[in-house]
Amino acid sequence: MVQESADADRIRRLAITGSSGYLGGRLIEHVRRRSPATRILGLDLREPGPVAPDEFVRVDILDENLHEAVRAFAPDTIVHGAFVFQPMRDARRMRRMNVEGAGNVLRIAAAVQPQRLLLVSSATAYGAWPDNPVPMNESQPLRARPELQYAADKTE
Repeated sequence: MVQESADADRIRRLAITGSSGYLGGRLIEHVRRRSPATRILGLDLREPGPVAPDEFVRVDILDENLHEAVRAFAPDTIVHGAFVFQPMRDARRMRRMNVEGAGNVLRIAAAVQPQRLLLVSSATAYGAWPDNPVPMNESQPLRARPELQYAADKTE
């Protein structure tokens, strides 16, 4: 019975947005070490790093083709790690990529119905405030510093 539970919890097909970024690349390396049988779909605008996914689709997070690529792969797990961290000259474009891109992934997940959906975030969404409890946990209110667009986008 224990083996059945472990098998049911195993990730078999993993789709990663932002797969060519730092976190996406580290996640691929980690999954390769821990679960070599897991099939990985990488989704990014940039080519994969040294540890490549099994399948790769060059696609913008806002592109309609993202839905088709994810649907065709049929993942049991989606990790949304695509985001713009460094401020851009065009703040509206950055917000669109971060906020609307996340919304696009959520809509895709609603249609594809993976067993798991993980959205990569950051402690910056909680803000660095003197009255923050130590340690913080996810039940704390999101109070991103308004001058950090990335953090504000994560809270939206």
